[in-house]
Amino acid sequence: MTTNNNNDNNLELIKKLLSPKEFRKCEIVFNGDKKFKKEWSCFTNQSSWIQFFNDILLLCSEIRSAVLIDYNVPEWEELCEFLNQLKSNSTLNKALPQLSNIKLIYLDDYLFFLINSKSLIERSEIDTNNSFSNYLFVDVSLHHSSPIICNDRLNLHKNLLLNLISILKYNNNNNTNNNTNNNSYLNLNEFSNELNLKNIYFPILSGWLCEYPIIYCNSGSFKECSLINYENVNQQDLENNNLCGIDLNKIEVQLNTPFNNDILKVQSIRRVCAFTFPLNLNSKENDEPLQLINYEKRIKERFNNDNNNNNNNNNNNINFKELWNDISFSKQIISMTTIRL
Repeated sequence: MTTNNNNDNNLELIKKLLSPKEFRKCEIVFNGDKKFKKEWSCFTNQSSWIQFFNDILLLCSEIRSAVLIDYNVPEWEELCEFLNQLKSNSTLNKALPQLSNIKLIYLDDYLFFLINSKSLIERSEIDTNNSFSNYLFVDVSLHHSSPIICNDRLNLHKNLLLNLISILKYNNNNNTNNNTNNNSYLNLNEFSNELNLKNIYFPILSGWLCEYPIIYCNSGSFKECSLINYENVNQQDLENNNLCGIDLNKIEVQLNTPFNNDILKVQSIRRVCAFTFPLNLNSKENDEPLQLINYEKRIKERFNNDNNNNNNNNNNNINFKELWNDISFSKQIISMTTIRL
């Protein structure tokens, strides 16, 4: 009976923090013993806070292992400090046991990611073992008249992602072994040489982190991505792509039927993620890449907790279906659109 009461209290706390009308009244975050710093003031706006907290819930539920922060948040250092404060809150930790696994990743000033380090490393093991077969790598270089699949020549991309995975594991193990308090963030600029950050095509890293089944790469003026030497590539080649003017299938993963319709006032709150793939990649009319089909299956299984039914620690995960009743995939063909990567 006590366990049920605790679960009910935790759920009510989470719902309050997701409520546009109620979240500012939640003292454990906004009126605690520590003064709520003015540098965090964007989180007093319902859009920023609720999107941020909803992303944390998606990660704690292991529906996703990493998300791109595409809404207003504080500067990097202040954002890290804010996440540290959330993670140090005992009440929140009881409600969200996976909160301890939530971290921030910095790629550049415009690319911040929230991750669940545990589930991301678990996914990296799967990807390493199956040689990244869950992803379709698509070369969008202007050198080609239209996007082409480059899965036959992937040494560059695989080695790059293997280096990133090694850094993720090193960071996670180092924080665990040292029991450090600074375990809420990872700045990839500190590993610039290992990742060759000055020369790589960022959508490869961000695409894998977000688990997009279609990852865009760019061979520049070279015929094969695996032969690329970015030191000899015109930067203009990497800033542009051949996606403009072709038909794309835009995929949006959406949450449906929230516990409280007020949350729908928050812009884009329903969207779990969105990505595109070129229609010319379809091997048959109305056919879809296997990677996309399998991705949809994985996401829906996670949402329905199919992967956790036999997990002895399932009680440690919140039931996301208490907050959103359903998840769906919408698909829309778009044309003559300029896509900046």
